[in-house]
Amino acid sequence: MRQCLTTAAIIWALTTAGPAHAEKPFADMDLQAALKAAKKDNKAVMIDFYTTWCGPCRMLDRATWPDKDVQKFFADELIGLKVDADRNRMLRYEYKIRSFPSMVFLTPDGAEIGRLVGFHRPNLFLQNARSILAKWDKTAAAPAAGPSDNDPAATDKQLSALERMKHARELAEKGERAAALTELLWCYDHGAASDPVFASVRLSFLIPQIAQLGEEWPQATAELKKRRAEAVRAVLSTDALNAGGADRVLEAAAIDRALREPARSVQLFDELAEHGSRGTALRRALLDEIIDALLAMKRYRDIVDLGGDAFERINRRIDECRRAAQRADDAGNMKRNGLVVYLRQQVFIHGGKFYEALLGAGRLNEAESLARLVTDFDASALSYSTLVNHAVRAGAYDSARELVRQASEKLRPEELKTVQRAAGGILTS
Repeated sequence: MRQCLTTAAIIWALTTAGPAHAEKPFADMDLQAALKAAKKDNKAVMIDFYTTWCGPCRMLDRATWPDKDVQKFFADELIGLKVDADRNRMLRYEYKIRSFPSMVFLTPDGAEIGRLVGFHRPNLFLQNARSILAKWDKTAAAPAAGPSDNDPAATDKQLSALERMKHARELAEKGERAAALTELLWCYDHGAASDPVFASVRLSFLIPQIAQLGEEWPQATAELKKRRAEAVRAVLSTDALNAGGADRVLEAAAIDRALREPARSVQLFDELAEHGSRGTALRRALLDEIIDALLAMKRYRDIVDLGGDAFERINRRIDECRRAAQRADDAGNMKRNGLVVYLRQQVFIHGGKFYEALLGAGRLNEAESLARLVTDFDASALSYSTLVNHAVRAGAYDSARELVRQASEKLRPEELKTVQRAAGGILTS
């Protein structure tokens, strides 16, 4: 589960279905807007699924998409979208994208007409794209992307959980909120059983989608709270740690996060303290979900005692970043690799949290060593500023000043100013 959540974190919040940029021939809109525009203009939609580390994807950007004949073909026949598959896993899963680049052609109703995979020179792209579009009869009604009725029981064998989520969004947009909730609750209760990959999607995307629906349809919020109560009851009533215990704790925490109620997760964290070794294991599983709340409450000892080896945690993140950087370097795409940038930032973001906890718990030598591990890996102004902020929050002003001094030896003057601002008034006190 932790690995799934790490993957989900990588795709956090950047899961819109719009393009990375709107250079011709691609449109600056999300998928729903593109489908509406396609219906109005009687065109098809083409999604270019790419990644920042994909060499053939960059070849398309350089050789194919700028071609004047290709751009005219788009203007006449297609509405194009570019989707970063690493940042848009939901859409990637919906369309079962396994290779890059993948170009998926859709009718205005969202039904797939066909797809191309790999690099295509302009002439070959035009030839193959025209062959795909020839399969689509513009004068005939395209098959609907979702079911014809709102009863999930009638479509169990037709739609996957991800397709149901998509259908639920369409229902909600049409104001059919009760039907949308029915689809989403089916996904919540049965999605993981029908598709193991859906387990991480459930926590990271499905629960927030239900919470969003709850802003307009209170029954959705009530159903989430009901399922949270069931998860907590199952955890607290179990006499021995079972395989699903950590999953149910994280389920409750995901609902609290979606409903913006982190205090409830902290309350569960405290309740678990009364359940012996089983409770301790579940508190450890919950720690990453509530570490920000614990830091705000200055409950540093809880973090240090349950967080395990902070150095091992950060070294794992460093290793993950280095592996991603090597893959990007091998593909000749180091500078543009957003995943590497994200993973690098996660090193000092998470390192900073445990640095503050160690300082607050009085374990100064370990805190100093952890800060050195982070800055040896990333000696940027942002890294130093993050650590300084955490030192100030912990009231460890001498440690903050020492970080500023170290930064002065490694950063340019304009970068150092960022770190000094993070230290605030403590530099003159």
